[in-house]
Amino acid sequence: MTDASPFGGYLARLLDHRGTRPDELAAASGVPEPELRAVLAGTLPTVAQLDLLAPALGFHAADLHVMAGLVVPEVLAYRRSGGMRSPLIAASQVLSPDRTARVLELVDRLPREPWGEPPGPAQHFDPRVSGFGAVLVNLLWWGRNLRAHDTTWALQGLTCVGLSLATVPAIGRGSALTPETAAGIGVVLGLAPGDVLAMAGLALPDRPFQMEPRADGTASLLWHCRYLTGEQATSVGEAAQALLMPVPDGAPPEEWNRVYSLGGVWWGGPKEWTAG
Repeated sequence: MTDASPFGGYLARLLDHRGTRPDELAAASGVPEPELRAVLAGTLPTVAQLDLLAPALGFHAADLHVMAGLVVPEVLAYRRSGGMRSPLIAASQVLSPDRTARVLELVDRLPREPWGEPPGPAQHFDPRVSGFGAVLVNLLWWGRNLRAHDTTWALQGLTCVGLSLATVPAIGRGSALTPETAAGIGVVLGLAPGDVLAMAGLALPDRPFQMEPRADGTASLLWHCRYLTGEQATSVGEAAQALLMPVPDGAPPEEWNRVYSLGGVWWGGPKEWTAG
């Protein structure tokens, strides 16, 4: 069926990976089993079905909308804006959980600026043409407001996966997606790497997967920041960096994380903040 939605294939592979039967997901989600089986067979899911499936699967509803290529409802949608996330990403990797919570509280207090225009379809790259790499880049761009620079920064910082700026759109166009990269993007998105690899139909990476201690906290923060305007994103990054501490002169590297240097002084945090 050439016009079948690829979403059903992603969902079928995810259920197989988790060892979940369709009837079990139907019961857990409230989607009638015949409707769920139709989705698995290639019928495009409805907004109502995705809203029911999301909590049962442990996904954000907005992410399922992006995966299905549907317009994300405005109440769930990210804001198409600039504003570099890299200062926020760098600081959040070393902040203690309580300091990260303070940044998150700031984000949640910021006003939602009026939309200039309604959000469009959550799809820049077409999965029918480019495969699951298109889904992952759509999730980064549409689901988290992370463009190539911030994506490469987050991947390197959270998973030690190094990509060039040109590789990110190349993945969206259907090339350069490796198991290691797919798993790393999953970490940035706050998705289980095994789930991502299963949906993509990829095997486990050849080498052990690396994930920084604060990766989950950073991924959660990036999710909450998807609403921000460029100016708001910049202010949040500055606020996160203001919670860093000056690293004492001669402090051993095994005891301190360093984020940036200004006027000969390194700023960061003790590694005990991220221990465990």
